[in-house]
Amino acid sequence: MLINACAGKDSPAYWVENLRHPDPATRVLAAQALGETRDSTVVPVLLSTLKDPDRAVRVAAVRALGRIGPGARAAAPILREMLAGKDEGLRDEASRSLEKIAAANRK
Repeated sequence: MLINACAGKDSPAYWVENLRHPDPATRVLAAQALGETRDSTVVPVLLSTLKDPDRAVRVAAVRALGRIGPGARAAAPILREMLAGKDEGLRDEASRSLEKIAAANRK
């Protein structure tokens, strides 16, 4: 459960910067916070985070894309590619995020 991921910081730039932090837990928090912003301008940086060496950071980025919803439509092709990946957990998260993006488009 995400509780106050933004920690009082409402600037996406703050969290984008923290996606480069050496601590994976900080990068996870940054990805979560960016998803909470629901700001489609952060989609490209979240997409680049899908290459993070830490699995938890990648999962957080996938979830954040789903949280953004229709503004993350540009992420759909990459999320669909993830459906064929070896990591079942990431496949499941990608599927959920794709559903959220598509569901938001149907409303």
